[in-house]
Amino acid sequence: MFLDTEVYHKLKHNPANRALRLLAQHVVEHRVVLHLTDITLAEIKRQIAEEVELSRIALARIEKDLKRWRFTDPAIEATPKLTGETATALFGALRSFLLTDCRAQVHQALAHPAPDVFADYFDRKPPFDKGDKEFPDAFMMKTLDSWCAGNGERMYVVTQDKAIQRYVQGTERLLLLPSIDDVLAAARATSEPDGGAEVIADELLNAPDFDTNLEQAINSHVDELIVDYAGDLPEGEVSSVGFEGVIQFLDYRIVAKTGNRLSMLFNIDAEITAMVAYEDRNLAMYDREDDQWIGAEWETTEVKDSITLEMFVEIDIRTGRFVNSELLRTEYTIYR
Repeated sequence: MFLDTEVYHKLKHNPANRALRLLAQHVVEHRVVLHLTDITLAEIKRQIAEEVELSRIALARIEKDLKRWRFTDPAIEATPKLTGETATALFGALRSFLLTDCRAQVHQALAHPAPDVFADYFDRKPPFDKGDKEFPDAFMMKTLDSWCAGNGERMYVVTQDKAIQRYVQGTERLLLLPSIDDVLAAARATSEPDGGAEVIADELLNAPDFDTNLEQAINSHVDELIVDYAGDLPEGEVSSVGFEGVIQFLDYRIVAKTGNRLSMLFNIDAEITAMVAYEDRNLAMYDREDDQWIGAEWETTEVKDSITLEMFVEIDIRTGRFVNSELLRTEYTIYR
């Protein structure tokens, strides 16, 4: 199988992420073979460098205030220094994990014959059918498709990129999966064909204490959520988040059954409350020349919305107790 770059980005390029650790386990147990391309690695390296630079800029702004405050309170510590070496180390850790722990086979997509790709470009075939110049994606998909043809293999491509999806759907050897959750669930199913884990999961989810245990697990991770506001409130920014205890829907995938524990990936439609600071312009005047509102005041209000939490859980089969839980995704956007 091949993971598109956006999958690694969603998992924050973190080799300690539970989904990636489970993937490595399935590789070691010979249920999954991971494929990479040189383009994928280059894109991951660029993304990590950009994320580190954004964090460096944010920390530099914070350090300006901290430096001033230290005159009053010398105990305030300095912010960490992020450099290009930080990005290099983070990329090196992920690359080592993929090549060593996940035993990824790397394909040289940059070496794929260019005329093969340009033929699709001029014929407006996927991924060029919408007019986009998706050359990196095209070189990767052509390389993987050619490798499968030459080796008599078929390969799953995990992506939510619409252009890549259209390309994959037009091939015989590449198969589409929308998320890494589906990969982990399929790998687990191959190790336990009798379906016994499904019966256990149904019993655990219908147990009297399950809802309480799930709410406690969600509450334990609320502080990890990074929520952006994209609604109508001017300059709206989330200052705090709380879980309302309302779960509207839950979907799950079983990813492992070991001893007395069952590991699952949950997608939980949960209601949250966010405190949003915004610019109240009701009594303000807009200055067109300076492009600013004069007389606006900052207010806060409570905003309720639903997000789909993506969470890994380990449950003790004997007691139904949540032994471990971890958010696979921490960044969300609310609109109300």
